[in-house]
Amino acid sequence: MRTVFAWSAGIGALILAVGASAMTQQDVRTASSAPAAAVPSSLPEGEGRALTQQICGQCHSVGVFASQRHTQDEWNEVIGRMMAKGMTAADDDLYDVSDYLAAHLGKDDAKSTGG
Repeated sequence: MRTVFAWSAGIGALILAVGASAMTQQDVRTASSAPAAAVPSSLPEGEGRALTQQICGQCHSVGVFASQRHTQDEWNEVIGRMMAKGMTAADDDLYDVSDYLAAHLGKDDAKSTGG
């Protein structure tokens, strides 16, 4: 099920302002300071994996976010923040990335993060 939201710059800025606390500096430090064996180097298999790697990989490695778990709304906030930082992608692609992240890196997802 797709969450309905707009990716426009105005909405992205609003998401950035409202959801700035969804991913704290501690989240970033934890992901980047974890031992190399603990930080996944790839994403779980599934529809949208390659697109997610391509879009998110514009600025950082998969390891930056592959161990994080968020709800779909929280992933949408993360996407909004990344857009505010200059990430570019077509709206349909962003929906697919959001769906992939929620399905495979959701808060309640106990699946392996790939290898």
